[in-house]
Order: sequence, then C-alpha cells, then structure tokens
Amino acid sequence: MKERLSVDSVALLLLCTSLALPNRQAKNQKPLTPPEWDKLSQRLRNSQLHPQAFLKLTPADWMTTLGMDAAESARIEFLLSRQSKLLVELEMLSSSGIWITTLAEKDYPAKLKKRLGPKSPLVLFGSGNRNLLFSSATSVAVVGSGKVDEKSAHFAELLGRRCSKEDLIVVTGGASGLETIAQNASLQNGGFVISIVPEGLAVTVSKKAIQEQLLTGKLLLLSSVLPTTANKTFNATARNKHIYGLSDYAVVVSTTSKCGTWSGATENLTHQWVPLFVRDGEETPEGNLQLLSLGGIPITDPVVCMRQERLAKWLHKSSHGLADAESLGNSNKPNSPSTPSTARTLSADSPPGSGQCNVSGQSHVDAFDLIWPTLQSVLQTPRTKKEVATALNVIERQASLWLEKALQNKDVVRLDKTHKYIVAANQECSLF
Repeated sequence: MKERLSVDSVALLLLCTSLALPNRQAKNQKPLTPPEWDKLSQRLRNSQLHPQAFLKLTPADWMTTLGMDAAESARIEFLLSRQSKLLVELEMLSSSGIWITTLAEKDYPAKLKKRLGPKSPLVLFGSGNRNLLFSSATSVAVVGSGKVDEKSAHFAELLGRRCSKEDLIVVTGGASGLETIAQNASLQNGGFVISIVPEGLAVTVSKKAIQEQLLTGKLLLLSSVLPTTANKTFNATARNKHIYGLSDYAVVVSTTSKCGTWSGATENLTHQWVPLFVRDGEETPEGNLQLLSLGGIPITDPVVCMRQERLAKWLHKSSHGLADAESLGNSNKPNSPSTPSTARTLSADSPPGSGQCNVSGQSHVDAFDLIWPTLQSVLQTPRTKKEVATALNVIERQASLWLEKALQNKDVVRLDKTHKYIVAANQECSLF
C-alpha cells in the first residue's frame, strides 16, 4: 500500500466518493455525480487549477474564480469538511489490504486511461500485486456467462492453463462460472491474474482462499466501487469496459445475446478497444455465433492446445488477419530457437514494468515494438531527449529517433513549454 495519496487524490475522494460519509445525506450533501464532476473539472481546467485548489483556497475564492453560487460552494465545503474522517477510513482500508489510486496518481494504469479516455474510472480500489498493472507481459481477458456446460468449461480451463504456461496475464471479471474456472486454472499453475470484480473488495479480501492467493503475489483484485458495495447488475455491466481496458486481447468463452458478457463484448466491438476472439467449434452457443457474425475472430480448442506456436503470437497474427488453417498443421513441432519460451518473474517486490515482453517470436514485428514497453515506462513522467537517453543508456540521437517514432504513432506528446515528452495517455487528463 502506498503510504500517501496526492492532495489532488484526497480532494477527489472527498468530492466524488461517499467514503467516511453517513449512510444518508441530504441532497445538497451528496458527493458529486460523474456529470457534475465533469462540469466542475472543466471549470478547473479553464482556470488552470487542480482539484487540490479546493483544499488550499477559501470558499470565497472558489466562488470568484470558478463562478460558483452559494449553494454549490456550501455543498463542496461540507464534503471537504470530513478530511480527518477520510484519513481514518483510508487507514482502515489499508490495514485490511486495500489500496486506492485515482486518475491524479502516477500509478494509475496508463493502459486503462489510454483505452477508455474520459470513460476511465476516477477511482480504483485494489488489493494484491499492483505491479501487474505495469507489466509489459501480454494480458488476455477471459469472459463468459455464468451458465457452464462441459465444452465451455473445458475450453476455459485449457485457456487459463495455457496463459499461465506462456506467462500471459489473465484478466477476468471474477464472475462465478467460466471466468472463475479460467482464473483458478491460471493461478493453480503459477500464472498471474487481474480480477476486476463488480462488488466492493471488503468481503472478497476477507475470504481465506482469496487471501492465500493474494499473498502469493500472483493475484490482483480491482474494483471501481466502494469496498462495502454489494454486487449489483449495473456495477457488473459498468465494469465490463474496465476488463477490456486492461487487456491486450479478449476471448469470449460462451455467451447468450442477453447477458453482461454479450453487452461487454459488443461494446468492445463498437469501440475497438482490443481484438475480440470468440470460441468456435462443437456445440458453439448461439450467442457466440452471433458475435462471430458481428466481427469476432474464431478461436478453437486446437488453437489453445497447439504446440508449434505460442498463443500470444497466434493472437497477434490472427488479429491482423495473418493466421490461417495451415498454422495448426505441424502441431507436433517443438518451439524453434527463434521463438523461445521467455521466462518472467513478477513478484510483489518486482518494480513496475519488470516483466519481459514476449515478442521475440514475431518475425514481422517492428523493432520499435521491442523498445516501446521500456520507453513507455520511462515516459510516465515528462523527460527531455537527454533524460530519456540517460535513462535508457543510449546516445541522444538514438533516443531522438525513438521519440520521433512514438510521436508519429501518437503514443507520446511533446510539451511545448518544456520540450519534454510524456506518454499520451498521461497528458489526456491535463487536469492532473
């Protein structure tokens, strides 16, 4: 658990969450809703202020600078008045193993912010190995409805085990049924899992089995709702986009056309966050067939079991239309020297971004793809060309070439006033 949150984060928690608030509040004492915060944050941007301004300026200053009326100012003043109670609440959460990050923090997952943009959750509650959020290892979302049949259960288990074997991070919604099967299959075989649950973490982290998995450093639990929040349908639907936002590929094991899995999958197809793979083959559910007709990419049991090619490479090729049926023709061939199984260690003590990126088997990969994960980690904070060169131990000319390539890809932005570079996702939320 990080010892201290930034002042901006404290302000956000006071204004936009009900942490340390009584169960019932008058209408003018309730936290700001997302639309209300969006409007207020825009006024802050226009005035070149940050959320912490509410903790450093007087109500009179707010009203003058941000054009607030007396009622709005009084509401914010009430919300900010519980700062001491909030700090006590945060200590209690920390003692139970729950930590917090917000959009104002440097440790907020850049991948999620870049994918979802303004739809990114303002606050995330977590428990477990937070370094998984910064790993350069490929992450695969495994989603499926709660209804379990023999074929889909077998596929989910195979996929979870295969991901653990290749050091791919499994991302799930922690739902009972197929997602839990895939999650457990990965963890039981030494794999890593990010589980984004729809309910608050308080009850989940108190379960003995979960505690044991958290202590191994293999599991990370995330939630965008308060720790004491019960599991509700609208929370489960809302968190679907977070699952896709933290993944590089997604696999739908089984779905109907009227469930949360379907809703999340079609939303991903609409926004094109990540390539969507859909289980195909014997006894394929009707919902799966409909997703395939909408643009999902078929994936079968033989693909998950293949021996001649790494799954991560196959997913990459298939998402670019480069894989074909012949790719399964030599299933007994061992891995060639050019496609080694790269070992990776991601303990709870590992620094962010310490995972290795398994791209060495991609014969068509751009060389820039090999350096980008490291460059992305370096540019989480603004740096000049010289500072980048020093951090990467290369000559400044080489650093300049990489930065120009990143600019062309729109992966980074150049700050005009300082001539420094930063990951584009970090610049999107200029409020912080």
